[in-house]
Amino acid sequence: MSSLTTEHVGLASLHEPVRILQITDPHLFERAEDCLLGVNTQQTFVEVVEQALALDFAPDLVLVTGDIAQSPSAVCYQRCHAQISRFNAPQFWLQGNHDLNQLFESAQFRAHAGHRVIACGAWAILMLDSSVDHEVAGCFSEAELDWLARQLRLQQDRHVLVALHHHPLPVGSHWLDQHML
Repeated sequence: MSSLTTEHVGLASLHEPVRILQITDPHLFERAEDCLLGVNTQQTFVEVVEQALALDFAPDLVLVTGDIAQSPSAVCYQRCHAQISRFNAPQFWLQGNHDLNQLFESAQFRAHAGHRVIACGAWAILMLDSSVDHEVAGCFSEAELDWLARQLRLQQDRHVLVALHHHPLPVGSHWLDQHML
């Protein structure tokens, strides 16, 4: 995510709560029938979306926080977009370690992936890129950290939510914690 783009998601009032649905790590394959560790990721992704749609919850926006694709291809992102569009809410994507820059930031998907700041009511959502192409663990460049510091100063009049793909603190799972930021 190279350029600074701000998206404004309108709410009727600054005092309204912001309803965010976060979906992460669908790990979709080019072939919908392929599995990861014995799990059909396409089927699981659709089931997660179906469960979220069944809730009495209309999100103001949907954050998709990385690893959309297990094997990056345009068809993975097309299927993600088709499912997330069912929420009838703006969607914003973050790149994960399995999502490669050249596909993820292509013109076809830039509308979802190019935003760095999302202004929504009294909130600013800062989208950080912790991915490193062809690496599992996450990392921030100096430029990314400088950008974050500048944004935190600029957003002093708002609540701030920082979104990223890799978890910054251990969660107590050996398998996951070896892949953290």
